Amino acid sequence: MEAIASLAYANAADGFVIPGIGKVSVRQTKARTMVMAFGPRKGETINVVAKTKLKFTFLKAAKEEILG
Repeated sequence: MEAIASLAYANAADGFVIPGIGKVSVRQTKARTMVMAFGPRKGETINVVAKTKLKFTFLKAAKEEILG
């Protein structure tokens, strides 16, 4: 398991596959503006900066095995 983790850290920028389980990919979100929907700042427009996020996608075989 530690070998997979070290391999994943080394190749994380490109995304990687965990054999038999799923795929991890790196996604970029765009900068955007949004209006606060609730709370004390409700109705206020704020700027959300661009971010880098990780996305995990289960392999079809793993998903079918888990969900039945």
